[in-house]
Amino acid sequence: RNFICTHPGCTTAFQRGHDLSRHIRSHAGDRPHRCEACDKRFNRRDALKRH
Repeated sequence: RNFICTHPGCTTAFQRGHDLSRHIRSHAGDRPHRCEACDKRFNRRDALKRH
């Protein structure tokens, strides 16, 4: 696996750079996607849709 997360304490690795970029956003704590029914927030739109 060529794309390794450099966040302290994280050892996650990916085969595609796009997947690493998406993963790195999870460390930022930004959750811009909000469920209108219960106000739960998600960092990815697909996670909100799955919810």
